[in-house]
Parts: sequence; C-alpha cells; structure tokens
Amino acid sequence: MGVMKQICELINENLELEVDAGDICVDDSLISLGMDSISFIKLITAIEMKFDIEIDDEYLFIETIDTKNKINNLLERMIKK
Repeated sequence: MGVMKQICELINENLELEVDAGDICVDDSLISLGMDSISFIKLITAIEMKFDIEIDDEYLFIETIDTKNKINNLLERMIKK
C-alpha cells in the first residue's frame, strides 16, 4: 500500500472531517477542513505508531504538517533516516 493511501486512512481514522481524505487535494489545509489541536495530536500519534517513527519536535506544530502533501514529505524524510 502506498504511503499516501496510508496517510488518507490515518486521516479518516483520526480526524472527524466531513469528507473522505481520499477526496481531499494533497495541498488542501486539514485545519480549514476541521482539524484542531486535539485531532492533530491523535493524527501524529497514529502516524508515529503506523510508521514506527518518532516525529522530531520541530515538526510538532499544526501549521507545519497540515496537508497530506506535507505529511507525505515529512514521512519521506523521517523514513530515510
């Protein structure tokens, strides 16, 4: 399964959005779609567990990874470490 598909699944499981994550453009802001600080933490925790990584503190700001594309780019950097 591709990383973007896994990201979409995690978004669907952890954010209470009105739309399916698969229907969201990669650069649409999850904040504007309803992600708040609590759901952001849930998503971060799910990402860390799913990909067996620990996201560096410098990225733990909601604006830093608020789109599917930003999450994907972060994961590509973290997985290559």
